[in-house]
Amino acid sequence: MKKMTKFWNAVKIPLLAILCSLVVGGVIIAVTGSNPFKAYYALLQGSGLSPKSSYASYKSMLTDFMSYVNYFTPMIFAALAVAVALRAGLFNIGVSGQMLAAGFTASIIVGYSSLNAVLAKPLVVIIGLIVSPVPQLAPDRAYAIA
Repeated sequence: MKKMTKFWNAVKIPLLAILCSLVVGGVIIAVTGSNPFKAYYALLQGSGLSPKSSYASYKSMLTDFMSYVNYFTPMIFAALAVAVALRAGLFNIGVSGQMLAAGFTASIIVGYSSLNAVLAKPLVVIIGLIVSPVPQLAPDRAYAIA
């Protein structure tokens, strides 16, 4: 019983936050003159979590879901990076800039090369590991000087 109470205490705040955001979003959608239920259903259809009436070019609900996962994965990794930093006692709000700098640099260097995939994929990871701390160096140096 005590274990269930501890679990409920850990889950109720995030669930309440999600519920409140859905209600506030629904009110805003309704104020603008649209149907919030149709809007939320379209959101579920676009993410591949609800079926559509038709799919173009022989795609399916699984294709939509995998596209959703493809776009969502970098955000999950960025959130994990922030969570690890916070757990270590650091406050890092520059994760998005680090991600963009690493991705842009790796895309330019590897994208314009004629490397095959076996060499290109590890090189992208190595470039990302090298370049991602660079946007953080300027604020760190400014803080060290002051």
